[in-house]
Amino acid sequence: IVDASSSLGALAHHINGLRGFVYQRSFAKAFQTAMKTFLVDPLGAITSLIDRASEAAFAIETDVSYGQQPLAGTEECLTRIRGVHVRNADFGKASRRLKLIGDPRLPIEDVTVDNLRVGYVRKPEANLIANVVGLVVDGRPMAPARPGRTVRDLGGNGWTCDGLPVKVPHTWNAIDGSDGYPDGTITVNSGSSVISDSYLRKRGVYRRALPAPTPGKRQFLRFDGASMKTEVMVNGKAVGGHKGAFTAFTLEITKALKPDGNELEVAVDNRVDETINPINADFNMCGGLYRTVKLIETDPVCIDPTWYGTDGVVITADPKTGRVTAEVKVSGGADRVQTFDFPNPRLWSPEEPNLYEIEIVVDENGSRDAIRRTVGFRTAEFRDGRFYLNGKKLKVYGVNRHEDYEGKGWALEPGDDELDARWMKAMGATAVRLAHGAHGQGMLDETDRQGLMAYVAIPFVNELRDTPEYRANARQETLETIAQFRNHPSVIWWDLYNEVYNSEKDIPEGFQEEILEEMRDLVRKTDPGHILMATTSIPEKKRLNAIPEMLSFNTYPHWYGDKDIGHYIDKVLELNGRK
Repeated sequence: IVDASSSLGALAHHINGLRGFVYQRSFAKAFQTAMKTFLVDPLGAITSLIDRASEAAFAIETDVSYGQQPLAGTEECLTRIRGVHVRNADFGKASRRLKLIGDPRLPIEDVTVDNLRVGYVRKPEANLIANVVGLVVDGRPMAPARPGRTVRDLGGNGWTCDGLPVKVPHTWNAIDGSDGYPDGTITVNSGSSVISDSYLRKRGVYRRALPAPTPGKRQFLRFDGASMKTEVMVNGKAVGGHKGAFTAFTLEITKALKPDGNELEVAVDNRVDETINPINADFNMCGGLYRTVKLIETDPVCIDPTWYGTDGVVITADPKTGRVTAEVKVSGGADRVQTFDFPNPRLWSPEEPNLYEIEIVVDENGSRDAIRRTVGFRTAEFRDGRFYLNGKKLKVYGVNRHEDYEGKGWALEPGDDELDARWMKAMGATAVRLAHGAHGQGMLDETDRQGLMAYVAIPFVNELRDTPEYRANARQETLETIAQFRNHPSVIWWDLYNEVYNSEKDIPEGFQEEILEEMRDLVRKTDPGHILMATTSIPEKKRLNAIPEMLSFNTYPHWYGDKDIGHYIDKVLELNGRK
């Protein structure tokens, strides 16, 4: 209402950013109608557009370049095509005409050689498209496709949870996670939501069909987020599982697939489990497939998508030389190192979040795989009680953010991350603490693009447990967190723990410091390039407070009593020997 052009621009950016989106013809009419009604009813206009966009019936995600046949083997039926969204389009000239075999030649507008652009079909009179087998550019068939990777987003419709139809991302705590007990009573657990029974804690079972695999290809399932314990079965065969609510994981399912008629079953459990972090805290543990699921198809030799739930690449960017080094984990072949040079790179900062793009390629024994990633050049250090970014002393202003929306719980929708980041920038924030576990990659993509320095949390919160299974799970989640988020230039700090103490009387004193010192050493060995910090609220815990390189302190002004904050901070610094 205040700034109509910015609102429309943000909406267009959001829609264009939906990877693999094919617009329905009806969406074009909806857009025209919304433009006519925007000044009268801006909220209604935007809402109607979002509703229309969510009805899209088809999605693809593929690299497309001249000389390839990216849609070969696609078995989808489309009607009322409004437009085609292709990633990494390279057709040379925007005036070229693209044709799907068996259909009228469709004039395409605005296809460029840049890495991402949406081509709109001006005359969407296409009839049914089934079993698409190729593309034609300017009347010339494209060459047969080289082997490579395809990624299909399995989010949206087509799922059931405990027999009821749902859309993924999904949580069964979208509503009851914020409405308390039905009768309004308060129990001892009401302030400790991680262990509370005021919202549904259960084992839920998701099911959906899987598409027929391409012969000779490998198939992987990537789960961006499932809370808290997950077991995965394909055609009744167990293919793997995961413990931990915040990090992604990928499983290979190639050997479990049939030529056709494949069924996926995913059991997700958010009941209290003291072998999995966090043990106790004052935020909910929403259950379900609360982030999307992807089906990845690769050649026999590929960049390993199962390596700690990442895309199989560790990136370092040297701002002095402009060299980017990518350590590539290869499945079916030998690991390798690739380098990229950007002379005199512009540095990444909150004021100028400069980003560069690289393409990592594995081409071996007839197999080909490639992924594109953005990188940024910057330095960050903490010394003499001061924080320095790119060699300049910088004060940090920011907020804490939980990955949680009213009415949605943890099952955020496209655009929610971007909106939160935009609000933070509008507030004047330069940083965000992503509490109290790793957030989705979408949020870190936004902090990269919009210029917000990020604290990424490892979920040691309030209480720890001294059991072998707990220690093993904690170590695994620590390694997954580092591997999955270290490549983002906006990630400055690892937030190792938050206010760790133990209320259980039978737990020995000092064991939590022992575990966290072990995790500190693991983080520093695995990734010495980021600042290790932790957050406390008890000045007297000197051994605990000595663990991180940089100590963050929760002061709660006027929250728990009327503290003299200046005096309190002086006490913290003096007791812990810090500047």
